[in-house]
Amino acid sequence: MRTGLSVPVEVINRGLAKVRLAGGNPRIIMDALGLKPEVLADPNGHVAHYLYARFWEAAAVVTHDPFYGIHVGETHDMRTLGLVGYIFIASRTLGEALRNLLRFHRIHREGTIFDLTCHGDGGIEFEIRNLLDPPQDSRQYMEAVTAKAVSACRQIMGPQWSPITIHFGHARPPNTAEHERFFRCPICFSSNKNAVTLKKSDMELNNPLSDPVLLQILLNSAEVALASTEGPSSLTQSLQTFIATRLAGKPPTLRDAARELGMSSRTLQRRLAIQGRTYREVVQTVRRNLAINLMTATAYTLIDVAYMAGYSELSAFQTAFRRWTGETPRQYRENHAA
Repeated sequence: MRTGLSVPVEVINRGLAKVRLAGGNPRIIMDALGLKPEVLADPNGHVAHYLYARFWEAAAVVTHDPFYGIHVGETHDMRTLGLVGYIFIASRTLGEALRNLLRFHRIHREGTIFDLTCHGDGGIEFEIRNLLDPPQDSRQYMEAVTAKAVSACRQIMGPQWSPITIHFGHARPPNTAEHERFFRCPICFSSNKNAVTLKKSDMELNNPLSDPVLLQILLNSAEVALASTEGPSSLTQSLQTFIATRLAGKPPTLRDAARELGMSSRTLQRRLAIQGRTYREVVQTVRRNLAINLMTATAYTLIDVAYMAGYSELSAFQTAFRRWTGETPRQYRENHAA
């Protein structure tokens, strides 16, 4: 039985193949990380996420490339992510593509959490969080994931697209020439987050690669795949039930939930992290599901639905609902009424 955060063996094998193409010796990495050939030969196998993070640092060393993460991310094709990648490409707008990535990325890989936040200055922040605690020696890994995110946006928006800013949690390396060449925007190092900030207007631009018919087919498959990866979890079910019964006006705090479940806040966070979740994500899932059900199956007013979903301000509810569905609450009710 698999425990803890992990990535599929096929991800490691693809990474080793890229190391070989870059002139490095994959065997050195395998030996350094204790990856045995029989483990990598198992098509259904998994490797601990912390080893995957270390893999990137080792790859930079054996290829003699201090910008290895950026160089790999620069050539990233979303189609290599399979179902999740094709959903991204088939989405109608960049905003919808990023929201779909947030929802379904867990199908492809554990250990990394994405989040979208709207700022008052008109920017949208796509945050990338590594669940390693603490996230040691992860510069190459975070630069690779961030570069892949930018490459994914350029796959939809075109190669000329650039974000507003990039944030990295690690310190500024001695040479940032490749960072500047690839990202083409201001880069903040030693930040309190790893994130890509883009224009709010970019989120609404049509995706020329969109295929609505294919997208719906893929989304149906993804929902099934997501359910199978999550599996039954008494912790998640108990937590969701507690949150749903305490949502009115304002969701319960992490401390409240932990006390209800008979554990410390830190223990609850750790157990959720093993499942690739955060408390905030669970709250948002409950809010989303409840709001959608209320909007489609009842005649409650928007103010009532907002309150029952844990929002004291209607504007905040409307913003969240549009982020979840790509539609305003009224539009959603009109288009999906039971």
